[in-house]
Amino acid sequence: MDVAASRASFPFISLGYVTNMHELMSVADVILSKAGASTAMEAIFLQKPMIFTEWAAYNDRYIIDFVLDYNIGFYCPTYFSFLQTINDIVAKNKLEQCTKNLLELQMKPGAEEVADFIVSTII
Repeated sequence: MDVAASRASFPFISLGYVTNMHELMSVADVILSKAGASTAMEAIFLQKPMIFTEWAAYNDRYIIDFVLDYNIGFYCPTYFSFLQTINDIVAKNKLEQCTKNLLELQMKPGAEEVADFIVSTII
């Protein structure tokens, strides 16, 4: 199946600046973004596969490597690689495997544990 044929069943929505990113990410099937720590961690905690198209700072490259090493997303630095990845997602159900791998990582936010530690240290 090619991308053009699947367009109706695999819609994309492009948005400008929004103030409800957390809500949008929670209902998305996949997160398409520049590699960045905040976006990657939120996607991981929400168990959403990622497609990274670029990286800005050198440490962002490590995020891409992590995503690829654990097979929880994709890196598409070119238009061709993006189209190929979308074809693979549609034809080979690649998101399902990425989501399974995300579940197996069992990563979770640590804010509560950090807060508990701080409180127990102060008291």
